[in-house]
Amino acid sequence: MLGVVGSAAVVLAGCNQQGAPVPDVASTTSGASSPADTAQPVTAEGQIAAVAEMLGIEDPPEVEPIREVTPAESKDVVDECLVERGWSMGEHGGFSYPEEQSAAFDMDYYVCIASYPIREEYLQPLDDADWSRIYDYWTTTTVPCLRDEGLEMAEPPTRETFLASRAWTPDEPSVRGQVEDMVAQGKYPDVEHVFTEVCPVSPPEKVRLGQ
Repeated sequence: MLGVVGSAAVVLAGCNQQGAPVPDVASTTSGASSPADTAQPVTAEGQIAAVAEMLGIEDPPEVEPIREVTPAESKDVVDECLVERGWSMGEHGGFSYPEEQSAAFDMDYYVCIASYPIREEYLQPLDDADWSRIYDYWTTTTVPCLRDEGLEMAEPPTRETFLASRAWTPDEPSVRGQVEDMVAQGKYPDVEHVFTEVCPVSPPEKVRLGQ
């Protein structure tokens, strides 16, 4: 039996290119997904500790960081690191390996994340101003793009409703279901290609940081 995984680390949510959940460093450590959040600022050490806990690594090795990266860079950098450590990437991304090698893969994944941690400013709890910029990006850029691709989408919630709940994202289940159908028809190589390359859900750096 093979294990299949794809590495991803984005601002809000992550899923591998094969559809299986994978560690999402930013969303796991930022703790900024609802108005009730009381998350404290995230440190580099806390970020890596969260990854180790998520992977079930009880005694993680010490890893000297090579450089800090943005969420947009993280997937490609971590994928390249895993390839350099001997893991084979599939044609459309993701890594396949025998089930008995899962622990070894998780350890190398941890080492790669620790070698290229996400910059701390991307991991802090988001306030209403941050979420408002993300809402603007989604409604003026991501949603029109997805509609241009032929996807049927309900009208987004109002800004006030969104800020009160933060429960809506453009890649909601009904939209993902349509993309899955298009993937099956051969229009796209995989689902995540649409939400990361065609119509990115993760906002660019200037939006996330308010620049």
